[in-house]
Amino acid sequence: MSMALALLFGLVLAGACFHAFQHGGKDEKQVAAALVAASLVTPLAQAFSFSSAEYGILVVDAILLLFLLFVSLTSARWWPMVATGFQLAAIETHLAAASIQVAPLAYADLAVFWSYLVIAALFFGTMAEAARSAKG
Repeated sequence: MSMALALLFGLVLAGACFHAFQHGGKDEKQVAAALVAASLVTPLAQAFSFSSAEYGILVVDAILLLFLLFVSLTSARWWPMVATGFQLAAIETHLAAASIQVAPLAYADLAVFWSYLVIAALFFGTMAEAARSAKG
């Protein structure tokens, strides 16, 4: 990922997580913390510049998937299940890269694409939680 795209991702993640910590409930804050942690660990787990399956990133994404699934199963909110679905698609991207030859740029872009959708689910879930809290 280029430096500009990495910066954009960091800004989007920071904005959504800041919003979650300011206006979200327990679920939003927990998922925001997990997304920040996964984002910090992911570059350390990357090994091959997406020229083949990134098993280290797959492990990070799998742990995040399990956490999102736990939140989904214990939450009364709709958005954690949506985020979990997007994270599952990220896992499927890694599995596809492990089983077929994929262009490195396409693999990297698709892996990041699903991350943006997980962040979007958090953001919209936080907006719904803030609106619910404002109603009383």
